[in-house]
Amino acid sequence: MKCLYLSGLCVIFCCATNAQFSILPQWGIESSQTTLSYNNSSKYSPLNGKPSCHASVRVDYKFKTGHGPFVGLATNRSAVNYEFSNPETGETDYSASRDNKQLHLEGGYQISTKPIYFNKPGAKNKSDNFSSDKNSSKTSGCDFYARSRCGNKMNKMSEARSNNSKGSWVKIQPSAGMAFVPTASAAEIATRNNGGLNTYEYNAGNWTTAVIAGAGFAFGKNDQERFIVSINYLKGIGNLQTTSLTTTVDAKPTTTYLSSNASNWNLRVGFPITFSKKKTEKKEVIIIKQRTEMKQEIQKPREQKKCGSYMYKCRKAV
Repeated sequence: MKCLYLSGLCVIFCCATNAQFSILPQWGIESSQTTLSYNNSSKYSPLNGKPSCHASVRVDYKFKTGHGPFVGLATNRSAVNYEFSNPETGETDYSASRDNKQLHLEGGYQISTKPIYFNKPGAKNKSDNFSSDKNSSKTSGCDFYARSRCGNKMNKMSEARSNNSKGSWVKIQPSAGMAFVPTASAAEIATRNNGGLNTYEYNAGNWTTAVIAGAGFAFGKNDQERFIVSINYLKGIGNLQTTSLTTTVDAKPTTTYLSSNASNWNLRVGFPITFSKKKTEKKEVIIIKQRTEMKQEIQKPREQKKCGSYMYKCRKAV
């Protein structure tokens, strides 16, 4: 049991060292669509889905593969205040208004594709490597030895540099999760008395839980992510059940049934703030490796000093 516990800690530690932590504030627009069913009739929309301002902030935790969980906070305006005075004509004689913005929590998992580059600089590098290999075959002796040894090493270094300077790219990042509104009130019909006249108010589309899904398009250059454009969909599933209202009309009890559905689309644009120690660790490893290589060259015998000088020239050329 102790071995399993230690191995689990090792796995978590390895994942954390290769992970990337980022904060993504986003702004955009959303279009909410709230429909209502009156006495089990066909659903209709008391308000047209007019676009409104939208804001959110999200925290992403990406592993080495680019996948990882996320949590966030976002606004929504799905709730609609539906008012009527006569339950018999409440389907046609009513007043509706959009409720205030609400904050909801988001959480889920996101995956990411590999970068899709807009240009192809690899062809030029391949042609340069081919020409250098072709010219190196004509040489012989120490010159050939230096070119082959230095060239292979420098090619690897140039390939690593070219991987970090491939230009602009885009990544596709689909995601799915759940949303929750902690301050939502229960689905019920409130009765108010205004000067002896009863008015009934129903808060339609006031969901507590929802399913979310979306697709993000991350644009960047070289090894830096610049901005993200995402399209997201939300579907309310909680607190939208059928609610009943019983009134007395002409000494006869009348029951009215109300239910609603809520969904919205939103378009977001954000600029990520990334926190990662992975790059600094790589730079330190490269610096230490270069220092050890320089020490080894200094300690080489004089027979190899002539050929080793090509190594210095190769480095200087790069």
